[in-house]
Amino acid sequence: MNSTMTASDIAAAFLEGFEMNASPVSGPNYKDLAFTLVKLVYSERDKNKVLKQQIEYMDEVANECLHHVKCRSCDEWYDLPCNLSEFHQDMSYCGGSPRCCP
Repeated sequence: MNSTMTASDIAAAFLEGFEMNASPVSGPNYKDLAFTLVKLVYSERDKNKVLKQQIEYMDEVANECLHHVKCRSCDEWYDLPCNLSEFHQDMSYCGGSPRCCP
């Protein structure tokens, strides 16, 4: 049995809980729910925007300071072929020989 919930499963469970806790007199207030969810989405969007700006700034700083990295295969130093945020040391190969290609 797979216990991983999909986005649809989470949304359905959230709505079920929301409806279960609704007022018995007036029922669920979907306007308040929509308002709260939009605020949450907006907040997350802003957090992602700030994070992206920080990564871009870090790339600028790293590009000025870090120019060489070591190949995992031959231990030779080579120029960084990408931004630091795109670099992964497990894929650090210089490409100078067939054994230095991932």
